[in-house]
Amino acid sequence: MCPLLFSAVLVACFCVLVAACVVQRRPNRRQNPVFFLTGPPKTGKSYLLKMLSTRLKWVGITTPEISADGERLAIGLKDHLGNDGILAARRHADDRFNHGTTFGSWVVYPSELERISGTAFVPAKDTQVMLIDELGKMELFSRSFVDRVDAILACPIVPVIVTVPCSEVPAEISAIIARTCAVGNGRRIFLNADRSNFAEVLEMLYHACK
Repeated sequence: MCPLLFSAVLVACFCVLVAACVVQRRPNRRQNPVFFLTGPPKTGKSYLLKMLSTRLKWVGITTPEISADGERLAIGLKDHLGNDGILAARRHADDRFNHGTTFGSWVVYPSELERISGTAFVPAKDTQVMLIDELGKMELFSRSFVDRVDAILACPIVPVIVTVPCSEVPAEISAIIARTCAVGNGRRIFLNADRSNFAEVLEMLYHACK
């Protein structure tokens, strides 16, 4: 293909993508915000999203904890359509039973994340918010999931709330955020969520998205 023609095709494709983002953006919203909820585990980030999911029309993924006798055995996956799966489970002492990607004391299942996320991020006309719970090191094992998150953050057609399970954002996740912020639209807002400000953050996010 002629280099000039190839360049013209690339420019045309880019314009189509930008136009699609503008057309699909929520009415009366010049910029849709992306909220990053950061903080250590067990500070209520996932529960906060669970509460929001009962008050707003949402799409996306949540990660319910699967426990027994107070011990965390697995991290689940669930979308707004009711599809569910397992993101990670405690590593078995016998590696013959570990059929995923080993990550410390956990075994991660990227294929499950890819299966659930394949349809989880498609907003309907009445969608008020997209929930991504969570964006951590385990999720980074799935290239397709990272690519989907990149696309969402670059052009948020509804408000997006992302939980990040750490008090400081890891370098790998910072790179994703920086890359998408550099080319994206909308505001990026970081909130450090913990039990002391749970009610305030919940109400702020609710009113920002409704």
